[in-house]
Amino acid sequence: MLHSYYQYIVRVEDGFPLSRDEVVGRLNADGIGARPSYPKVLYQQKAFGSRRPRTRCRVAEDVVGRLFELPVHPLVSTQDIERTLSVVAALR
Repeated sequence: MLHSYYQYIVRVEDGFPLSRDEVVGRLNADGIGARPSYPKVLYQQKAFGSRRPRTRCRVAEDVVGRLFELPVHPLVSTQDIERTLSVVAALR
């Protein structure tokens, strides 16, 4: 079986000095193709229309705005990964 990974989801933790969008902006400025992840929790997506759940998932609602994606496809080299890790480590 061959996997086709294409993104690695990262969460900005409470107390981190930068917001998700600031992290993504810094990574992009350094040439790393990061992007914000999901814009809304699944049940708030337009495709669900009237099929909304009866209760909310407050944890998902809290987390969704702190998620971003790092590229992890077959063309990402070991050197790319090391550079990404270096840039992420320098964000603090």
